[in-house]
Amino acid sequence: MKKHTCFRLFLIAFMLLTAHSVSAQDIIVKSNNDSIRAKVLEFDAENIFFRYPNDREGVVQKIHKNQVKQIIYENGSKLTIVYNPYEISSDMMIKERFHAFKVDVFSALLNHYTIGYEIRLRLGLNLEVKGALIGTNVNTSLKHSEGFFVKGGLKFVKWGTSMMKGLTYIQPLKGSYYKPEFIFGKFKRDENHKEISYTNYAFNLVFGRQNVINNFFVVDYFGAIGYAYQQYSYQKDSVEIKTIGDFTYGYSHVFFGKKIPITISGGVLIGFVH
Repeated sequence: MKKHTCFRLFLIAFMLLTAHSVSAQDIIVKSNNDSIRAKVLEFDAENIFFRYPNDREGVVQKIHKNQVKQIIYENGSKLTIVYNPYEISSDMMIKERFHAFKVDVFSALLNHYTIGYEIRLRLGLNLEVKGALIGTNVNTSLKHSEGFFVKGGLKFVKWGTSMMKGLTYIQPLKGSYYKPEFIFGKFKRDENHKEISYTNYAFNLVFGRQNVINNFFVVDYFGAIGYAYQQYSYQKDSVEIKTIGDFTYGYSHVFFGKKIPITISGGVLIGFVH
């Protein structure tokens, strides 16, 4: 009888100890009020390290402090996590990139090379300039020309946000935009054994969108409509004659002529931010 009673007492004590070991867990309360039952091991400046219950030799897990608002320890004590989102460790720093360098994807097929540079002036306002060298002969359907054009304008950006390392941040070069833009171009070509020089002035209103991928690669696509003035000149009997062109492709835009001095243009640029 005594042996039977001792066995019962031993069994009850074992069950109580087992129940205590199961219930003896810390609780990590997340910012969204979800909870994780775990054994909290240690902290560092950014993370809380823990193991799941009954996994004493398992992989150490971690959770960032900005996801936790409180820890309730197995003894009932509580620790409130106050995390300052403006203090970020070096391993989570996101390098701010305010400059973009781009090339026009299809410009070589239209017998010129165009490159662009963009810089942030302030959030939502960037300055962008482009320059092109006219003179390639990739597209033989276009007459050979030699010259250049430049573009410049202020880009008004409806900025977008990006995600990196679990953080949301504003990328100042990313987003849809509109841009008033001024164009000046000058080139010459031979027509009917005469060298004709063209000078173009245009004002465009550009609408586009620029995406920044992995805070490095940039893709910019746009369309534009505007107003233009074109002048051409050539030598005849040693006397320079000037008149207004009627229709031509100005490399930076398509010009519909004197009677309808409207321009249209568009393009796709790719590059990187720095």
